[in-house]
Amino acid sequence: MNLGVFFIGDPRSGGLYQYSLTLLDSLKSRQDKTIVFDLSGTAFPQEKYQGFFKTSNALRLMSFLRRTAIKVYSQPKSTRAEQVTTNVRTTSLIARQPTAETLDVLFLKLLLKLNRIKLNIFTAPTHLSFRLKTPFIMPVHDLQHRLNPQFPEVSAGGIWEDREYLYSNAVAKATAILVDSEISKEDVLKFYSTDEKKVKVLPYVPPNYLRGSYTEEELHKVQLKYHLPPRFLFYPANFWAHKNHKLIIEALKYLRENHGMKVPVVFTGSRQVNYSVFDEIWGLVDKYGLIEQVHYLGYVSNEDIGSFYKLAEALVMPTFFGSTNIPYLEAFILGCPVIAVNIRGVKEQIGDAGLLVDVNSSQELTAAILKIWSDENLREVLRQKGYAKIKQWDFERFAAALNRIIDEAASA
Repeated sequence: MNLGVFFIGDPRSGGLYQYSLTLLDSLKSRQDKTIVFDLSGTAFPQEKYQGFFKTSNALRLMSFLRRTAIKVYSQPKSTRAEQVTTNVRTTSLIARQPTAETLDVLFLKLLLKLNRIKLNIFTAPTHLSFRLKTPFIMPVHDLQHRLNPQFPEVSAGGIWEDREYLYSNAVAKATAILVDSEISKEDVLKFYSTDEKKVKVLPYVPPNYLRGSYTEEELHKVQLKYHLPPRFLFYPANFWAHKNHKLIIEALKYLRENHGMKVPVVFTGSRQVNYSVFDEIWGLVDKYGLIEQVHYLGYVSNEDIGSFYKLAEALVMPTFFGSTNIPYLEAFILGCPVIAVNIRGVKEQIGDAGLLVDVNSSQELTAAILKIWSDENLREVLRQKGYAKIKQWDFERFAAALNRIIDEAASA
């Protein structure tokens, strides 16, 4: 059987990109001929997969005829895969033209037919999934436009309508839908009418690049490179309102005023996102006199991000969104204590391997930070519980489960 894999994501998109890589890594052992359509532009890690791909002249000709910069690769016989890099737009521009076929869609349909693709796998939600009229598997990472529509990043400016159009169509027409937890499965079945059997639970796993060891020398170099304080809390997240950076700032203010503690925090992630609250957060930092305690570093590469977890006293992630989150898993595998939120989905993901706080309570977050910052024994207990938690589900199990889902979908 010939499979089509649509690779979607950008390193700056965080967990979505890492999930896309994990899906692609899981397919390396398949015997099917696999065509990988790279929709990430220049973000596709060519070097990582360089040993697997070679140029296909036949599809190059189609690229030339379309006058588009499309790079096409086919795997050698040992791995039997091909990659097609195209500039197809997967944004809401397609969704807002539901009755018209764009040139990109028509071109992709032709490529699928020429390559005899029987099943498509999308690494992220996209309208292309059902527009291409080929059986498909697609993940649904969250339905927060339904669960938390108060946040503009999932509801404003036509986003709510766009997401609803996407999920109502994709869930109904998919051969299989991938979700991260039983709770996410409940949400899909609650909001969209579909066969329960085709909604497959495939829990997240930490990115493969975090599995290497970190020497003291490597950690020291990263600490010097980014001018990191000797001790700090860590939060990798883009600056959307639902990420709840504000709660951390309020907790730092309370710790300083009521306990005389100046606890540093390091933020990474993009400030240049739609509906960014960076200016609001930085305004609070300035207002509360926390400039010396709050370190914003922007985007940090995959090569360095693991060192942040190793160096941090704790990951502090008070997000409003679940049901599960990849940074918690990254912290577990790297021995970084976790402060999480007591919300549906996250509390099941964390269990007793982290401290849980009310997502709206700066007092509870303050108390949790105070405990972790002051108690090395507690930090060690949480590290060990995190290590135990992460062993319950690893990449090998993820890959095996994904491939079973693909085989079931193919037979259907």
